[in-house]
Amino acid sequence: SRPVLWINTLGTGVVGMWLTGAFWQWDALALLLWLTLPFNLLIYGVNDIFDQDTDALNPRKGSLEGARIRASEVRAIWISVLLTNVPFLVWFAVTLPPAALAWIAAYAAVFVFYSAPPLRFKARPYLDSISNAAYAFPLVIVPY
Repeated sequence: SRPVLWINTLGTGVVGMWLTGAFWQWDALALLLWLTLPFNLLIYGVNDIFDQDTDALNPRKGSLEGARIRASEVRAIWISVLLTNVPFLVWFAVTLPPAALAWIAAYAAVFVFYSAPPLRFKARPYLDSISNAAYAFPLVIVPY
């Protein structure tokens, strides 16, 4: 889940909370927790699954900058992504307004399809850069 990069998700969530006019709100706790391990495991686990071939050749992988996974680890990564994300998504479906749910769905979809076929934004000029703007979505999700 690359904890060194959690600032990209959790940090924008905290800024989103600040934009609501309050630095802390208990009702945002579940969202902030989701923006740590679960959502980052979704982003980077999916990325590692679909980038196995190129990651094997990348000298930066196998460090804080990402994993080199084996094909035998793919199932465990998918299970981990589901087990850490589904409970939060169910909670959000029950407790959050539809506008927030739409932004959460878009947030997750952009990062899944950044790496996953058939869309694989990272392999498409311009969509690669534009999709990285999704890191700012918590600025909208938290206030909703």
